Amino acid sequence: MKEQVTYNGLKFVPYITNERIQSRIKELAKEIESRCAGKCPLFICVLNGAFSFAADLFRSVDIDAEITFIRLKSYDGTGTTGVVREIAGLSEISKAARLL
Repeated sequence: MKEQVTYNGLKFVPYITNERIQSRIKELAKEIESRCAGKCPLFICVLNGAFSFAADLFRSVDIDAEITFIRLKSYDGTGTTGVVREIAGLSEISKAARLL
């Protein structure tokens, strides 16, 4: 039987293995390092769904970088409302824009 993950009483079968995800994160980290050499990129993570991925990627990048978060909501329970609302914004982006 395939591995199952349970979340809030719902059962899911993983589509991609953790090993494959971690391998791809390492590849992406190397690409970011190459493209952003000498720069300090700002990672923007959409909470809550991307947190684990963003944390793994951020830790894998071996250059100076910063990370910030935005929180959006379009679901009510397990169903979409069809409207995306910003719950928490991008304060770092706003600060940087004011400095330009």
